[in-house]
Amino acid sequence: MKYFFLIIQSSILLLFCAGPVGAKPVFDQKQVIVNIKQQTVLQNEKYTIGDIASKVTGGSSQEQEQIRLVSLGESPLPGKTQSLNENYILTQIRRAGYTVVIRMSQGATVMRAAYKIPSSSLKNAIISKIKERYSQYESVDVAIQSKLQPAFVPKGKLSFEVMPPQMQQKLGGAMTWSIALYIDDKQVYTLPVSLIIHVSDEVWVADQVISRKQLITKNNIKEVKKEISSERIGYKSLASDFLNNEARQTIARNSVIRKSILEAPLLIKKGKVLTLEYKSKNLVFSNQVRAMEAGHKNDIIKVKTLNGGRVVFAVVESGDKVHVTI
Repeated sequence: MKYFFLIIQSSILLLFCAGPVGAKPVFDQKQVIVNIKQQTVLQNEKYTIGDIASKVTGGSSQEQEQIRLVSLGESPLPGKTQSLNENYILTQIRRAGYTVVIRMSQGATVMRAAYKIPSSSLKNAIISKIKERYSQYESVDVAIQSKLQPAFVPKGKLSFEVMPPQMQQKLGGAMTWSIALYIDDKQVYTLPVSLIIHVSDEVWVADQVISRKQLITKNNIKEVKKEISSERIGYKSLASDFLNNEARQTIARNSVIRKSILEAPLLIKKGKVLTLEYKSKNLVFSNQVRAMEAGHKNDIIKVKTLNGGRVVFAVVESGDKVHVTI
């Protein structure tokens, strides 16, 4: 009887350990996974797992570091490409005493760099492209914060692209751009670059204190050079945007003139007698009306006909005319 109970207990234990039939194996957090890049440009005569791995996860940080140091032998000759063999990579890692899972896409390759692009050339290319992008502004200063390393690339037709941040909102300030190098139109190298951009340009400012409702003219504004790095992308100070508009508020001397603090001048005052035009596709006729409220150009205001006292909503066209489309 004693042996019978032992057999039952063992069977129950086996059922609990085995888990439900058909269940997927639980991922082992300690399992080391090595993700291999699709294409790697090598710089040295020999290469390691660390050169071709995009990421090593699982296990301890010490294990990860040791696996990165595992040698894979001689690099291809300069300018040559070589396919990666998953079994060979696993064998080299096992010889070093580690068990890993390799994740590698079909067709993964390594190529040996044939040319060295000095860091000074990369720096000049980045600055030149940025200044070209900001050519509409008077001056642009670029200070690269990243420590650039030389780029090693294979043989072929070399081209490059310098790209701004995807969500860039301001003209300047601290930001991260990217430089991508292409060989025969195929991207082989991408590098994020931290930098600071200072942008200056001629902007229009108040030459004197401008009172609320005062008209903006060339006599009360002037053009001066100012840093505009904190302005939004596309900002440009143009006198044509400001002239013959009124100040919504008092503008202090030397303050930058902005569209947001201006408005179109008042064309019509309350009580003014106007011409109201009724416009249709084939007919236009008019009537005399009195403005029941003030209005700017294109505002919709209430007017009252002089001959019948009828109230109409009309669009301000000029200082003495409003219209209704029928």
